[in-house]
Amino acid sequence: ALVVPAVKGSLNPSVIYGTEGKPEKFYVKTDVHHHDHGDDGIESLSIRFAESFNRDKFKDMIKTLGDEIFRVKGIVSFQGSEKPEIFQYVCGRYELIPADLPEGREEYLVFIGRNLGEENLGAFSQLGSDQG
Repeated sequence: ALVVPAVKGSLNPSVIYGTEGKPEKFYVKTDVHHHDHGDDGIESLSIRFAESFNRDKFKDMIKTLGDEIFRVKGIVSFQGSEKPEIFQYVCGRYELIPADLPEGREEYLVFIGRNLGEENLGAFSQLGSDQG
């Protein structure tokens, strides 16, 4: 099987569309497995907001997330920054990536985990929310 190393999904298109480094047959194997997480107690919660964050306070808020928050993703703006940033959080690690997004975009965070109450959402529980 062909193994193609990629960083953040970036892949040289010639591997797929050209002939360079491509075997005669190119297969992509996918395991289709649907699992309903309803019985696992996994929930999601969306928080939408209109104001920009103070970057240092936002990083402090991240530290207050509980152990049952598995994933957080969304778009946030920071005071003093020209561009919004894409926020990705997985099991205690996170990254913020500047993004070119259109004006008037919605800013939000989506939390995925168990027991999405004040104890696990930490300081984020003080923001408005929409159940997802």
